[in-house]
Amino acid sequence: PTSTPIPTSTPIPPTPTPTPVSLGFQWMTINSITDSTASGIGQNNITITITQSGGGMEEENPGMYEASTFPQEYNVPDSGTQIRNTSDGVFTATFSQPVTDPLIAFASVGNPGLQVPVQSTLPFTPIWSTATTYQNPVNGTQYTQFTGTEGFNIIRIDGTVSSVSFNYTVTEFYCTVCFGFVDQNTLPTPTPTNSPTPTNTPTPT
Repeated sequence: PTSTPIPTSTPIPPTPTPTPVSLGFQWMTINSITDSTASGIGQNNITITITQSGGGMEEENPGMYEASTFPQEYNVPDSGTQIRNTSDGVFTATFSQPVTDPLIAFASVGNPGLQVPVQSTLPFTPIWSTATTYQNPVNGTQYTQFTGTEGFNIIRIDGTVSSVSFNYTVTEFYCTVCFGFVDQNTLPTPTPTNSPTPTNTPTPT
C-alpha cells in the first residue's frame, strides 16, 4: 500500500507592529535650573523662562522621569535636562514670543497614598493621561484642575498665549515637568477675512 502524504500547514506570517506616527510635539530643552528659576530653548529658537514661587526645582537628567510611560507618538523627551519639582508653589512659564497650543507634560504627580491637585490659570484640554483625574470642567473638553496619584499626563492650553501658570498644591518628592508646544511650522495658514466694500459717499454740492 502507498502512504498518504500528511499535509503541511502554511505558516502565517506575523502581523507587523505599526510604527507610531509622531504628532510633531516640540518639547523644550532646559539649559539652566536654579531652586526657583529655569530657562530653556525649543523650536525656531523660541525660549522659555520658568519660575517656581516655592522653590524646589532641580535637574532631572536624562529626560523626563520614566519617559517610556508616555506613548511614543508624543515624543516626550527621554534625553537632555528637564525639571524635577520637589515643592508646592506656583509655576509660571513665559515664552519669548506667543506660541499656539502650548503643552505641559507631567510625570509622577502624587502617588497611590498621596493625591496631588494641580490648578491651571488657563483652561486646558487633556491630551493623554494615566492615574490622573480632571476637575473644574469649563466645557465639554476643557478643565482647570487635574489630580495625580502617580499620574503621568499631557495637557494643552488651547490658543495662542505668551504665558501660563499653574499651582502645584502639595509638596512631594518628586515629579518632573516638561514644557513645549505643537509644531509651529505646520500650523494652518489663517484665512483672511473679506473686508467690507466701502460705499461711495455723495459729495455735497
